[in-house]
Amino acid sequence: LSTLMGPDDYILMDADCHASIYDGVRAGQAQIIRFRHNDPADLEKRLARLANKPGNKLIVVEGIYSMLGDKAPLAEIAAVKKKFENVYQLSDEAHSLGVLGRYGRGLPEEAGCEDDVDFIVGTFSKSVGTVGGSWYWARG
Repeated sequence: LSTLMGPDDYILMDADCHASIYDGVRAGQAQIIRFRHNDPADLEKRLARLANKPGNKLIVVEGIYSMLGDKAPLAEIAAVKKKFENVYQLSDEAHSLGVLGRYGRGLPEEAGCEDDVDFIVGTFSKSVGTVGGSWYWARG
């Protein structure tokens, strides 16, 4: 997260994102704006305020919120994203990978909006907990 956006960019994140996501965005140079938890209308209001400002905007949500257990309204957020220019969407699927969707690809698959989510990230230490937090693949 710290490398995706630069000093002239904005990260709009759900207020209930996990602390590790906050740490990731704070390590970067983008301006951070929080929107109300699972509230596409509040997100749209905040994006509208930024519509005439230069720079990219990145929406950050979790597919399943680790502390609350609820799902993000990904399709509704994607619909909001499409109303504006230079807006991208990232969904942290650490808690839904292998759990949601017909093929286990997470909430974007289940919600039918995989093509609208620009970044799908996760870790193998949550829903696929048998692998551990650090995972790598090497040819040999």
